[in-house]
Amino acid sequence: IYLFLTTRVVFLLYQIRIVELSDYVDFPTFLILAMSLTRFYIGYAMVFLLVAVVVERGFATILVHDYETRDRYWFAIVEISLIVVLSLTFSINYITVAFNFLPWYVGYIVIFSFSGSAGLIAVFLYINNSKNLRKISNSNTRYTLPMRY
Repeated sequence: IYLFLTTRVVFLLYQIRIVELSDYVDFPTFLILAMSLTRFYIGYAMVFLLVAVVVERGFATILVHDYETRDRYWFAIVEISLIVVLSLTFSINYITVAFNFLPWYVGYIVIFSFSGSAGLIAVFLYINNSKNLRKISNSNTRYTLPMRY
């Protein structure tokens, strides 16, 4: 929240003409670009983080029998790396003209498609896990604690 407050203050200073942009790169221009990049990076990171949580829960559902007992550090490393790389790529693409290799609307398409797919996967996981919980609750089978929760 404080990071967004900082970026909002810089943009407010630009809007009321205390900070001006120039043709060459000076500190105010760099500051405005850095704050814009930060805002877009955090926005994209939140969308990709939502997807990463849903994907992680999907793997936890698929690998329910040994998910809590086996270490899978590679999965967290891959997810965090993808979040950082994708967020930086799309925020740099959206902010800078020099690296503008995708049309502006591609970022919105990516956000909506990733959010929509995360929502669909979350609904599927909820339905599947509810069905499994009913099956476990109505039977005399032995189950482990991760299967129940």
